[in-house]
Amino acid sequence: MKPILAALLLTASLLPAATYEIRRAEGPVRVDGVLDEPVWDTAMRIDRFYEISPGDNTEPPAATTAWFAYDDRHLYAAFRCNDPEPSAIRARYADRDSAFPDDSIGFQLDPFRDQRNGVEFFVNPLGAQMDLAVAADGREDETWDAIWDAAGRITPQGYEIEVAIPFKSLRFPKEEVQAWNFIVIRIHPRNFRRLYTSAPLSRDLSCGLCQLDTMEGLRGIRPGRNIELVPALTALRTEAREAPGAPMGSDGTDTEAGLTGLWGVTPNLTLSAALNPDFSQVEADTRQIDVNTRYALFYNEKRPFFLEGRNYFSTPMNLVHTRTIADPDWGLKFTGKEGADGFGLLLAEDEQANFLIPSGSGSSLFTWDEPVSAGAFRYRRDLGRDSTVGVLYTDRRGDGYSSRLYGADGRLRLSDTDFLTLQAVGSRTEYPDLPDVAPAFDGSIHDGAAYSANYTHDSRRWYWEVGYQDKDPDFRADLGFIPRVDTRYGFGFLAYTFRSETSPWWSRLRPQAWFDATEDHAGTLTDWSGGAELYMQLARQTDGTVTWGRVMELFNATEYHKNRFEFQFNSRFNRIMTAFIRFETGDKVDYANDRLGDETALHLQYDIRLWRRLFVWFEGSLEHLTIPEGTVYDARVYYVKALYHFSNALFLRGIVQIYDIHRDPALYRDPVMEYERSLGTQLLLTYKINPFTLAYLGYSDFGLEDDTIDRTTLNRTLFVKVSYAFRP
Repeated sequence: MKPILAALLLTASLLPAATYEIRRAEGPVRVDGVLDEPVWDTAMRIDRFYEISPGDNTEPPAATTAWFAYDDRHLYAAFRCNDPEPSAIRARYADRDSAFPDDSIGFQLDPFRDQRNGVEFFVNPLGAQMDLAVAADGREDETWDAIWDAAGRITPQGYEIEVAIPFKSLRFPKEEVQAWNFIVIRIHPRNFRRLYTSAPLSRDLSCGLCQLDTMEGLRGIRPGRNIELVPALTALRTEAREAPGAPMGSDGTDTEAGLTGLWGVTPNLTLSAALNPDFSQVEADTRQIDVNTRYALFYNEKRPFFLEGRNYFSTPMNLVHTRTIADPDWGLKFTGKEGADGFGLLLAEDEQANFLIPSGSGSSLFTWDEPVSAGAFRYRRDLGRDSTVGVLYTDRRGDGYSSRLYGADGRLRLSDTDFLTLQAVGSRTEYPDLPDVAPAFDGSIHDGAAYSANYTHDSRRWYWEVGYQDKDPDFRADLGFIPRVDTRYGFGFLAYTFRSETSPWWSRLRPQAWFDATEDHAGTLTDWSGGAELYMQLARQTDGTVTWGRVMELFNATEYHKNRFEFQFNSRFNRIMTAFIRFETGDKVDYANDRLGDETALHLQYDIRLWRRLFVWFEGSLEHLTIPEGTVYDARVYYVKALYHFSNALFLRGIVQIYDIHRDPALYRDPVMEYERSLGTQLLLTYKINPFTLAYLGYSDFGLEDDTIDRTTLNRTLFVKVSYAFRP
């Protein structure tokens, strides 16, 4: 869940929902952050707000006023946010969806009033935009993007915001007179991160969209033709060495044109397609330490085409993870919801495919340079107030290869505070007979199944959860991310929450405990863990956990019993700096040498915002494993990102990433490199009018050195990309 509503525990209203009458705008609205138009004198006005965190529907310490109006083409909103300490306002120029730590205000809409799916629009005091999709359980998805306009300014009393949202950017019923559910939300981050809403919220009923107020009186509005065409042109020149020590070579400049299109078939059904698209990422993944690991590491999807509408493919298990689609020639998606029925269809033709081969003891990743076709279909039906059932089918196939998965799932509300989530899936995978490509490509056929069940209780004070998962040894989810199979896993989790609305030092304390155990399908206990944890929300916007656990891990027929200690804290202790630290220590298995060692792991994140325009982010990870004879390995990752914003739309970004590992070969059973080091850099100039009309100019390079290679730049790339959104 993203930061805007994560603290709300969104629930049903204590009081009956209010109804407001929205009026047509009497004159034009200039979106400049100056509330001087006559429209706001007669617009729908809201000036009653409630502090719902850390307070429990108490009087906010800062006054807020909101206005709403509309015309044939736009929904308008204006906000005046007074502040008892205007000099403490937190705001910076920022790219879309990146100003969550700042002061901000916005609103949530549920035009269909089905309490299942909504959208949110937020703006910081300098006009930086954030838009999200929100589900019934409060989960937010910042990858949803719309084209809209906003402006803000800081005043001697606080700040003011104006917003204009084209109706063609929204989905709503085709009715002559409409009523939409809505709520206004203000984020006021100071000593604590305070949240104010225009409707009171209760903590005694777990529900995402059932507490909104209503605005009535929207007449004669239309969603438009809902057609969007985004042509793009990409030019790329790469120089690379065929081998270390060889000269740099290039095949020249590669220029490609692509087209992405979107059609709103109905107000809530969307067809999108991409022909010859540039599916590359404009920001590299943050490197993770991958030494001494058993299972594949997870990397988030960042490509916009696959991010849009991904919530339609979400199920309790991660069975659709589009990073498995490596380099598609084209893609097509059809997503939407009509009444109680929602569905998603995804098709792609891939020039190569990413493979994750799971087992009970480890997993591996590799890329197959052969074309494959991939597809996923998801259907979900709403039941009652807040329950759903659904089915999923995925298919991927190539020359001599096929993988199919099919299953059903459900989320059932049993009471105001209790949910039951179930899923059952089966799979059939046939690998090609190509052992030279990968050991798993041995011509074998794998038929398997997986099951999961979770029971969750979430109330004002108590939270508990119990669950069970079973994954057959031959279960495969080649279009998803399932790094481990051959498991029967059960767990229990219990937590109790203490809250304070008046303490200057803390707002929430939550002691919690857990236990879990895993066995394979032969009945062998392979893992168990148990422990206790204290979660804290403290002053200076600080939250953290302190954890102690006891763990058993079976590896190569040996049981390893481990003690683990961890603490982590995140603090936005003033308006220009944020810091995060996670420290772990305890026993860890040295998988390369079948023994138990002592691990120290440290992860630091630190960012600083200067002059409202400069943003610098540092991230560093250290992992250190020792045995009595010495240090087995020392691994480090450093990541530095700096952005300078000329405006919200125009910014320059630079990234430097270093990966460094040192080993003691004398402490290894098999030969290993003594040291490996890589260095990657990237410089990117971005001009982004909206999520689809933009221009990139960038440079990146990558270098390596180790026992056998002197420090060498292996490749460098210069690229240009431009795209433009046409909305007839």
